[in-house]
Amino acid sequence: DGFQAFLENTKTYYAFKQYSAFIKPGYRRIEFDSPSNLQVSAFESPDRSKLIIVMVNDTEESQQIEINQPIDFNFAGAWQTDENLNCDAVKLRSPISAKAVRTIVFER
Repeated sequence: DGFQAFLENTKTYYAFKQYSAFIKPGYRRIEFDSPSNLQVSAFESPDRSKLIIVMVNDTEESQQIEINQPIDFNFAGAWQTDENLNCDAVKLRSPISAKAVRTIVFER
């Protein structure tokens, strides 16, 4: 009848959500110095009121993150997908788990 009886959100879905739920059309990627043990990308909203940072830890070990709050911005939240979390809220400075994706949002 065209309907699937069972539908499941996978880790891939939540990893993609780390980008798509926060980075909207018109945001532009900006340069961001990142630690060598993480893959980091940063995006700025068109009106420059939001800064979104996405960190990927593709290593087998948890990594401590060192991030300074950007000048003129306030911390608005951090979300992580890993073995146990599905784009769930986490503390800004908590270590990023192995094989995890974290999104950090700052606002003016």
